[in-house]
Amino acid sequence: MESPVKKESKKAKKSEAKPKGPVDVERQCGVPLPQCGLCARSLTCKSHSMGSKRAVAGRTQPYDILLAQYQKKNHAKLSLKAAADQAFQDTDEGNLPVDSDEEVAAVMEAISRATQKSAQMKALMPVRRRHRFLKMRELMSTALRQGQSGNLASHGKFIPFQCS
Repeated sequence: MESPVKKESKKAKKSEAKPKGPVDVERQCGVPLPQCGLCARSLTCKSHSMGSKRAVAGRTQPYDILLAQYQKKNHAKLSLKAAADQAFQDTDEGNLPVDSDEEVAAVMEAISRATQKSAQMKALMPVRRRHRFLKMRELMSTALRQGQSGNLASHGKFIPFQCS
């Protein structure tokens, strides 16, 4: 059980909010919020319309130019990261050429170790439910067969072809 001092310190830590700095409208959304202040999300903020982001005052360049620069910079970062990842993967041993005989042996070993499972799994159904299902299916098929045409004999069976 925790002491009251620890509980109080946790509550004090949770209540402390990070001090918000000024919003840089060159790198952030900057749309005025209803509860006063400016939106501090990035230029690609999805919460506000393009028109409201274009109408933000205080930008040195139009929003579209700033957005293009932001995307270009991010694209450069992503391409550098992708190139570094590719270089790391190229040095990995998995890309070395494999002898076909070794590959065949590895595949055959994997097949022999694999557990055999039937392709068709038997559906388990409780007996009472299955009995009700079969009874209802029979009733439905009988009703549908009788409704196809009036070719019924006196004993109630369907006669497919009747000579006239």
